[in-house]
Amino acid sequence: MSYEEMETLISSMKEKLDDTTSAMVSEDLLGMLGSYKGLVDSIAEKDEEIGKLKADKDELLAVNGRLFQKIGFDKEESKEEVEQPQKEEVQIEEIINERGDLI
Repeated sequence: MSYEEMETLISSMKEKLDDTTSAMVSEDLLGMLGSYKGLVDSIAEKDEEIGKLKADKDELLAVNGRLFQKIGFDKEESKEEVEQPQKEEVQIEEIINERGDLI
């Protein structure tokens, strides 16, 4: 329901009431109309923000797509293996003599 339709409905309700009842209910109806206007404005702001965010998302997807095309998908990062220094193997016979003493 648009704001204008709500305003028309409330005006119609006021006209159907007699003067004393209209005076008592008028303040409440104006409060409802003001609250409704605030909610409609809030929804419009949120819709605008959602539209901007969707546009930003679409732009980011396009930019990222172009970047991926530039660098390519098939390239894998080469993992250079760090060569471990050759460890010198030491035989037990070289450090312990026949009697079990360290050399």
